[in-house]
Amino acid sequence: MVHSNKPFNRIRVILAEKNMRNIDLARNLGVTEATVSRWVNNESQPKTDMFYKIAEVLEVDLPDLIVSIKGK
Repeated sequence: MVHSNKPFNRIRVILAEKNMRNIDLARNLGVTEATVSRWVNNESQPKTDMFYKIAEVLEVDLPDLIVSIKGK
């Protein structure tokens, strides 16, 4: 679980950019909508291998899914 109030991933942003819903991503990944909701809300994070699958489904580069910590 993420212990910070700061977002870790950008899944919510990319879903919005792609006009996709949580349920669409969940179905493509074979996970529950509740699981995707926790990722979108940064309450929990996908495992590394799932990040690769998410990037593939959303047709983005893996770094696009992660919030940059540069300059922090």
